[in-house]
Amino acid sequence: MEKYKESIQNNSQVEMIHISRDRDKSAALDWAKQESFPWPTYLPGDTPDDIWNLKATFVPFYCLVDRDGNKLAEGSAACFKKIKELSGN
Repeated sequence: MEKYKESIQNNSQVEMIHISRDRDKSAALDWAKQESFPWPTYLPGDTPDDIWNLKATFVPFYCLVDRDGNKLAEGSAACFKKIKELSGN
C-alpha cells in the first residue's frame, strides 16, 4: 500500500486495478474491501479477454500495461521503477 500511495495514488497517468482469479465475485470483493484496496477489483468476465493472456503464475502478480494493453513491465519492482521513469521522477 505504501508504494501505491507513493507512486500511483496522486498520479493521473497511472491507474492500479486488482484482477482477481477468484470465481466467487462476492468473496473477491469482500476480501478487497477487508484489505482496504482503494482501486477497483475485476473478475473473469469483467475485463477484456486479452488481459488474461498476461499469464500470471503467482499471486500477487504485478504487470504494467499501457492503455493499448502493451506490457511495459512485469514484477513489483520493475513496475514501480517504470512508473517512476514514465512520470519523470
